[in-house]
Amino acid sequence: MIEASEREYSVGEVAEILKEEIYNLRYWQKELGLPDRRNEMNQRIYTQDDINRFKFIKELRENEKLSLKAIRKVLRKTGIIINEETAATNDVAVVGVNNYTAAVDKLKADLVGEIKKTMDDKNDELKQEIDDLKEKIDYLEQERNSKIDQLIAEWRKKNQRKGFFSSIFK
Repeated sequence: MIEASEREYSVGEVAEILKEEIYNLRYWQKELGLPDRRNEMNQRIYTQDDINRFKFIKELRENEKLSLKAIRKVLRKTGIIINEETAATNDVAVVGVNNYTAAVDKLKADLVGEIKKTMDDKNDELKQEIDDLKEKIDYLEQERNSKIDQLIAEWRKKNQRKGFFSSIFK
């Protein structure tokens, strides 16, 4: 007697269980480097572990709005895909998918950390740029004030040479 976990499902059965299109399952399998097992008639076959993995992927796509690239990272971090080499060769380590929320939370925390670091770096750059602009403004104001003072001094000197009556009767 075959146990439920050892039962093999066709791609059509899996698509029906997951309410997903067959081509999506094949695409996910190819892009994420999931195992591609086939029976004697060269038809794709899946186990309950594979179905759980697809459920996990579907949930990440629909609920978390993650791209396949991000999902691949989650699968690697949870141990479902060991590394790039195994993903490329379809050699996948199957681990319980029940800890997907922890993986998603970890990924969210990592993303938040990266975003925060990037924002802090940008803020530092902007603060430095603001400081530089303030210095430039101060310099230009000093230069302008110096020119104004110089022009006032020249005007006074010019008008001082003229007598009182000559300044009145031009």
